[in-house]
Amino acid sequence: MAKPAFAHRGVMLDLARLTERHDYYLSLLPQLKAWGYNLLHLHFTDDQGCALKFPSHPELATPHAYSPGEMRDFCAEARRHGLEVVPEIECWGHTDFITRLKKYRHLREIDQGPGRFSGMCVFEPEAKAILEDLLRDTMEVFEPRLIHAGLDEVNFGHHPTSRKLLKRKKANRLFAEHIQWCHKVVTGLGARMAMWGDHLLPDHDAEGVVADGTPTDTVIFDWHYDHDYEPSSMDFFIDRGFEIYGAPATQRYRNRILSSWENFANLRRFSGYALPRRARRRGKGFVSGMVATVWCPYRYVPGTIEYPLAVAGRLFAFEEPEPQDFAEAFAAEMWGLRGASAREVGRTVDALYHAAPVIEEYDRILFGRHLRRPADAFSRADVQFCRELLPLVHDARRVLSDAAGRAKRNAGRLRDLAVAADFLQTLYAFGANGRRLTPNWKRVCTSVRAAWKRTRYCDGPDYTRASGATPRARGDYDAVMRHLNRLAT
Repeated sequence: MAKPAFAHRGVMLDLARLTERHDYYLSLLPQLKAWGYNLLHLHFTDDQGCALKFPSHPELATPHAYSPGEMRDFCAEARRHGLEVVPEIECWGHTDFITRLKKYRHLREIDQGPGRFSGMCVFEPEAKAILEDLLRDTMEVFEPRLIHAGLDEVNFGHHPTSRKLLKRKKANRLFAEHIQWCHKVVTGLGARMAMWGDHLLPDHDAEGVVADGTPTDTVIFDWHYDHDYEPSSMDFFIDRGFEIYGAPATQRYRNRILSSWENFANLRRFSGYALPRRARRRGKGFVSGMVATVWCPYRYVPGTIEYPLAVAGRLFAFEEPEPQDFAEAFAAEMWGLRGASAREVGRTVDALYHAAPVIEEYDRILFGRHLRRPADAFSRADVQFCRELLPLVHDARRVLSDAAGRAKRNAGRLRDLAVAADFLQTLYAFGANGRRLTPNWKRVCTSVRAAWKRTRYCDGPDYTRASGATPRARGDYDAVMRHLNRLAT
């Protein structure tokens, strides 16, 4: 058997923002193994939630969080499928899961304006004590090789303590010192530290203080989600001697209902640039892994995530591009289809993802304007765009609906794709008609909501409110459904 393209081939799941049914995660393990993965990165904490019941701080857990015993059992099952589990605990930004509680509110970095992320004042001894507790619990539950400390998208300087410190030291120096503190705690527990790499890059720190102050045995997760990714960040980390895991996205904030062509371009381009950067050279870093990130599961219909993950797994495991019949082989393996049916469904699935709108198109069609650029309004170009794609998604809905009745396995997940195609057909008909609703909007909304709920807990927190997900903020699927229902009445 040929050596895999990358030693570490992972998927990151966002349990913090939406903890799905535990049996779903178990059912995913054999699929991940079949798709070539050997690492499962679990994003347990974020502003919206905490998916692990930490023994030292059980008050942080949100509904359906894993208990330590449940997670140990899950990790044992993951190991049986050849998957290393890497836990991620946010250690600075994205820590509203802590500071939203009244008892810890005094630790919050206060300014939470548009486009800014939450943070905790990590310069307070109490905050450091909490983080030490969480990291110690993480080590005891997982006994991992790596602990991912987050450390991305941090805004600070608004808490009285951090404001005072900034009068004596530059922000980049304080940032480097906190990374060093996290590294000391994690390595002291017997694990290796990983972190997101954004704050080390020159656009965050032109002086290079953060990058130079980060211990070089830290594994850097280099995340970029754009379709036109270019490798300057990888080269930056390589020049400084870091081991790197590339982190493209199968799902991110620009997606609704299902992934789009942007995600596939990002996966292919990122992994392609990483291939020649795997060589380890004296004094230099190298790329040893790739991790497909799956963010904000409330944004997509559940059964739409498997195909992008299968494509990413193939890209991470082999140096050659996917074979031309990859989608057909996926349809045969995933749904038990054969012959002409597998070929037709495979081609249809691939075409459906490439027909999905990106956020600017989605906004203009659905809301009549791009919500971040109100002057960018729905126009005749959008009408033509919808008219051109409408026949394609109409055929996709028909093919996938028919195939779901013939599927020998995972038929519900195939029906989810048919529901997504139905949604796009209705969306494009709406745009092609000059944003005039057709009578089937309510039926489509009902179908999408039912598909969304099929494999998810529906008695948890209000993720629409928790994520700021309103139509104005381009939020989750439920906000979109409410907006469509208002238009239809």
